[in-house]
Amino acid sequence: MAGFEWAAAAVESLRTQSIISGKADGIFAPADSVLREEFVKMLLGGVRFEELYGNINFADVSAADWFEPYVRKAYLAGIVRGISDDKFGVGERITRQDMAVMCCNALVKKGVMTEPTEVSLGYADAEGISDYAAKAVSALGAAGIVRGDENGFFNPTASATRAEAAQMIYNIMNYAGR
Repeated sequence: MAGFEWAAAAVESLRTQSIISGKADGIFAPADSVLREEFVKMLLGGVRFEELYGNINFADVSAADWFEPYVRKAYLAGIVRGISDDKFGVGERITRQDMAVMCCNALVKKGVMTEPTEVSLGYADAEGISDYAAKAVSALGAAGIVRGDENGFFNPTASATRAEAAQMIYNIMNYAGR
């Protein structure tokens, strides 16, 4: 966790709750990128939903995939969408703005946050935040769940690190009172 001390408490808390695990015994790899399917699993560990039944039609997700139950549940709960109508985006790194959208959707679906309606972004790179993500980033920023970097940038299209993912999930769990 050297260089990622700011996320150490979040990582340890989520590890002890079995929401996240290391990449190897004793190695968390905080700087590694998070894949979309990995983040969905982490998110559903932090914000729990009842089992939902139905089908998903993503060509890149099959019933035999380890992540299929997580993607299906998150999709049916209205937390995630695919990168297109028929593709989830398996194997793709999750961006910081997509991570914010999923977290915001989870909080709204749990009833602990209202659907964001306003956009107030004070980030130095606010113009780089996609329209579909602006309300979620704004709402999570106002709630203190996300922050910019030391230079005031949100870095919306940057790949999220494992440390950032852990910190965001930890923050939404605290916000939701879990």
